[in-house]
Amino acid sequence: MARLWQSLKLLLAILVALVASSYQLKKTFISIHEVSAVEQYVKDTLQYLTNEYNKESDDKYNFRILRILKIQKQVSE
Repeated sequence: MARLWQSLKLLLAILVALVASSYQLKKTFISIHEVSAVEQYVKDTLQYLTNEYNKESDDKYNFRILRILKIQKQVSE
């Protein structure tokens, strides 16, 4: 009888661990990759951001990007 309870406790602990880990994986699906600055969508994205910032800025000077240190692409749900 004691072995039966120990087996049930072990199975319950495994089940709880699996459910908790699967919930955590669903909750935090974020993937970050470093990408090259010469890819076309990177240039287009930077141009779009610069144009939008300059449109909404009250500054009389335009903002521009001089140097890029690192570009990361983030994918999430």
